[in-house]
Amino acid sequence: MKKFANNIIAALVLCALTSVIAAAKVTSERVTFPQDTMVNGTMVKKGTYKVTFDDATGVLNIHVNKKTVATTTARWEKRDRKALETRISTTIQGDTRELRSITMSGDSQSIVVGSGVTQAAAQQ
Repeated sequence: MKKFANNIIAALVLCALTSVIAAAKVTSERVTFPQDTMVNGTMVKKGTYKVTFDDATGVLNIHVNKKTVATTTARWEKRDRKALETRISTTIQGDTRELRSITMSGDSQSIVVGSGVTQAAAQQ
């Protein structure tokens, strides 16, 4: 009986762990950078890249030919409505264009680079 109970507990733990993993969502899409853009200190040359965002870890990766060229932290931010097309948003810092967000076609959220909590705490 004790062995049966241990097997049931092990099965429940395994189910709980896999459900957490299954809840994590990885979003992936091809994105064209129209200009050279700085991403977390790495210059991403203009061109088309595969962008993946893992919302469980908050990591945004930019790939070309299965090689990661840039990685940064990011978070989801709600939009008023779904995006009609994929767009990137940048800001200019000095003479460098920096990635701020990526909105993928059909999403009602944008992937915003950096952590808003850290920026808000630094301003106080």
